[in-house]
Amino acid sequence: MIRDLLAPLVLSCTAAVVCIGALHGASTLYSRFVTIAGQLESERWLAGKCSQPEFFANMHQHTDLCIHVENNARVGALMLALRDVSKEFLEHQIVARLRLPEVSLPLALALCAALVLGPAWMGPRAGGRRWPQYREGGLKEA
Repeated sequence: MIRDLLAPLVLSCTAAVVCIGALHGASTLYSRFVTIAGQLESERWLAGKCSQPEFFANMHQHTDLCIHVENNARVGALMLALRDVSKEFLEHQIVARLRLPEVSLPLALALCAALVLGPAWMGPRAGGRRWPQYREGGLKEA
């Protein structure tokens, strides 16, 4: 009986969380892509200069900068954005897993208690409304 009532609620909550997570991920990816595309555009001059041997020789102390700029230009903005977003997501997941017992368990227990006890507590306080009751013959008005 309770399973039949809670199944649509759990399914809709799960779908909402997945949709919100997907929208957040897409938004983060887009903003990171725009940032990296702007950065690559501003590094285009430096990447062109780093390909010249005399410029590269003059920057012997900063050869890692030229290598970094050339690698970024080869990889592209979308792949760099995907790398950054996935790295950020994995770091967030690791932190969330470490905090799981201290945060998620009390939150899950409170949510379960609210879902189970909420209708029982609100039923009599509904302002004189008549709530349907389950009986042997199915759902009937009280």
